[in-house]
Amino acid sequence: MATGAFHMGTALLARLGVGAKLMLLVLLPVAVLLGVTIAGSVSTWRSASSLGDFRRATEQSFVASGLATALADERTAAVLMILRPDAAGLERLRAARADVDAALGEGSRRAAEWKGPVDLRGRWDAVGRQLNAVRVQATSGSLTARASADAYSAVVRDVLRTIRELDAAGPTRLSARAGRA
Repeated sequence: MATGAFHMGTALLARLGVGAKLMLLVLLPVAVLLGVTIAGSVSTWRSASSLGDFRRATEQSFVASGLATALADERTAAVLMILRPDAAGLERLRAARADVDAALGEGSRRAAEWKGPVDLRGRWDAVGRQLNAVRVQATSGSLTARASADAYSAVVRDVLRTIRELDAAGPTRLSARAGRA
């Protein structure tokens, strides 16, 4: 009976043997260190994921920038063709349109793989439809040089708005700090 009372009233460490106490003395700091390491790893993983998202958005932004440049070149060629129609101007316009089509195709191909806050598939589809309408009007001769430049500029503004939205999803303070480390 006295033994039962002894076990009930004594502390847990008093009941443990010397070997168990030494094992506990070694394992407790290791367990705490392991917990801190796991917490730090989770934080680093989140930072890396955020940086990866920002990198993918930046890549899409560069593709859109190439499209905007190609559209500006086509706008210039279309206006020059309206002002001075000749064979060289027509060839320049065809080459510019081919460059725009290639850039839009690249953007559409990459948009199929994109997962982010901006609907790139929808944006490139809308740009393609707008561009087709402008091309039809310019080819039919229904646009003046000024109207043609304005119509192309509206398409370019939409592409630039998309670039701005992609770039607005910049890295968070946490991911920027991880990127500097």
